[in-house]
Amino acid sequence: MEAYMDIDLHGNYVLCIYKEGNLSRAAKQLGISQPALSMAISNLEKKLGYKIFDKSTLPFTLTAEGKIYLDFLKNQQLAIKDYRQKLNEFYDCGTGEVTIGAPVVYVDSMISAAVAKLHKEYPKYKINIKSVPVPELIELTKLGEVDCFISTQSNLPDTFIKEEIKSVEKLYMCIPMSWEINSKLTDYQVIPGKESKCFDFSLLNNMEFIFLEENQPLQIELRKFLNKNDINFNNHIVVNQVSSALSMCAQGIGICFVQEEVLKNSRILNDICVYSLPDVVSGRKIYVSYDKDRYVSRACQNLIEILKSLS
Repeated sequence: MEAYMDIDLHGNYVLCIYKEGNLSRAAKQLGISQPALSMAISNLEKKLGYKIFDKSTLPFTLTAEGKIYLDFLKNQQLAIKDYRQKLNEFYDCGTGEVTIGAPVVYVDSMISAAVAKLHKEYPKYKINIKSVPVPELIELTKLGEVDCFISTQSNLPDTFIKEEIKSVEKLYMCIPMSWEINSKLTDYQVIPGKESKCFDFSLLNNMEFIFLEENQPLQIELRKFLNKNDINFNNHIVVNQVSSALSMCAQGIGICFVQEEVLKNSRILNDICVYSLPDVVSGRKIYVSYDKDRYVSRACQNLIEILKSLS
């Protein structure tokens, strides 16, 4: 059992070697000599009774037993982090730390106001914000690097809880202002935040669309829309942020779907035409999600309550 208890030392060694792929880079990263690191891992493997790494390959790969041990280490590190958070909260109610994640659009439209209020009420809290796509946020939450995140995605891992913070998020279709098709659709053009009737989407056949990465929630909605309306499309551009898609749309490259919050903060409305989408596409709920198997810190709970109160 001794080998399993020394998490801070051996755990960091194993995780660093796994990340760096060889002993020399890991030793440099850890600030120790390569022979000392090699001996520490050898001693650990003797205590465990099996090899952790297959050193015959470069980069090093985990053995079958090593994969199990790595999962154990990650779970132990999460447990230690949760334990320390509980102790800190027990001894000092005024301090805390929370990491919230979201795609860029929600950082600007929702998180900034919530963080400002949280900081005003709890000035000793340390608050971290990660702005990355939802699939990455899910993985970071599993790893304990993110406490909660905002998204419209309802299909989450079984251990995740989602709490609604906004009932409806409006989506719009944006077409480059320079495209001839807009002259046929003047009666359907709309100001962001307003409603308008939808045009015959078959007019979009064989036009260029700007896509997001396939596993992003907004791209999933775009795919559903194209399939439901039997639209034959062209696609040569794929981006990972809605703001990038909108910028390319303004430059005449293609059609994109954009959230209302993005359009409200945009300076390029003069270069695009905006159109309403059916409610089945546009009416998405926004959630704040977290892993129920992890300890939800007081700071995280307070931030979630503020997010719900501001929506």
